[in-house]
Amino acid sequence: MEKELLKTLLIEDDEDDAFYIKDILNQIFKDTTLHIDHVSSIDKNLKEIDPFSYNLALFDYRLGKMNGIELVRSIRNQNCNIPIIMFTGQGDQEVAVEAMKAGATDYLTKSKLSTESVTKSIQYVMGLQKEAALRMEAEEKLKTSHANLQKSHKELQASLVKLETAQKQIIRSKKLVGIGRLVAGVCH
Repeated sequence: MEKELLKTLLIEDDEDDAFYIKDILNQIFKDTTLHIDHVSSIDKNLKEIDPFSYNLALFDYRLGKMNGIELVRSIRNQNCNIPIIMFTGQGDQEVAVEAMKAGATDYLTKSKLSTESVTKSIQYVMGLQKEAALRMEAEEKLKTSHANLQKSHKELQASLVKLETAQKQIIRSKKLVGIGRLVAGVCH
């Protein structure tokens, strides 16, 4: 049986933190084929990154020219819905709120990083991703069902019009038969 591939984008400018995060990820995903692309600096244009090719993204808040929140916004503006976990060195609630508003899926402070906290965070964001995919699938099925129902309704309406036309013709035929009998009786 082939192992599942998890492509992860790690954007972290501190090499020690990046090493620690990679080590945690390798512990968590020891039964998975894990591919981690580590980017240590990010340019404003983001041309070197294709977020659609990843299953998970982990960003530091402070990245030099661009902060993690700007990066999250940029990725969300591309309509990319990968789970994004943002890390920061300081546990500032305002930054956490701003990150979540920008589209981060979860937020962790580096001082509280552990295999357990990252595992919980990844399980949480991947669960949300799965639920979103299931919701989208259900919405698509609902749209298809609705379209089929509308088509069937139009066909039923057309059949009803044909039936009403046929009923009117039958009534006319009966009247003509009655008139024919009356005329035949008068002529006889």
